[in-house]
Amino acid sequence: MNKFNRAIQIPLFFYVLFLGMVSFSQSKKEKELMRAGELKDSVIRILKKQIDSLSQKTIVLYSKIESEKELNQKLNSELLTINVFDQTWSNANLQVNQLTDGTPIVFADTKEKWEECFQNKLPAYCIHPKDSTGEFGFLYNIHAIQSKKLTPEGWRIPSKVDMEILVKNLQLMTSDGAKFIKSSRSLKGLPNWESPGLDVFHFNLLPIGFRLNDGKEWYFGNKVYLWCSSKSTSYLDFLVVTDFNELPFLLEKELGQENYGLYVRCIK
Repeated sequence: MNKFNRAIQIPLFFYVLFLGMVSFSQSKKEKELMRAGELKDSVIRILKKQIDSLSQKTIVLYSKIESEKELNQKLNSELLTINVFDQTWSNANLQVNQLTDGTPIVFADTKEKWEECFQNKLPAYCIHPKDSTGEFGFLYNIHAIQSKKLTPEGWRIPSKVDMEILVKNLQLMTSDGAKFIKSSRSLKGLPNWESPGLDVFHFNLLPIGFRLNDGKEWYFGNKVYLWCSSKSTSYLDFLVVTDFNELPFLLEKELGQENYGLYVRCIK
């Protein structure tokens, strides 16, 4: 081999060696980048799993909370809102079986239980025997009203002033203004107003009476009693809507010593 060929081969050797090193370096970088990419994808997958898991737990927790809320207001989860002039009322009598803090209200289904709750100042409710499902509302004792924890959030028990405004506005329309909130329905086997109401506001008020504390114990037909709230701790006022045209409304007061059970119509 002559000197010229050797001179050519030596640079070629180093050139090939250089290309090999470059190729190795590029391959190493590509592998590193690939590993980095795989690591990134792996991290993303792990994070995604954690996020999905957290989301599921959040959904389950949220569902649990919603279920408990629904349970707390099982029979009264949604009160439908109606407007009567400038007042906002619910269109049905209240049907809750526990206070807003979760305390169960005693279901006093016997005269003895009802009297015991009254004497021990325990909130109690019952259902009229002629309304076995409680469809038309629960009857509450005075201690349930005075607990200040009976109505769902955003609602309250109307005061005597609220009732007076309702009565005044209705009587401005006609002397028998009660017909505008009396139900127009005719229910088989249940009392109906002698003169069917017009119920223009969808107030849906039925003559379903109240609970007494005497020998008769129950009253059903031609009137309904609704509690009013009061600042007094010794008595409460109440509104009576009757079937008597000359006295369609009676606003009574100082019902405290009598162990009555009345309905509740909520207002905002």
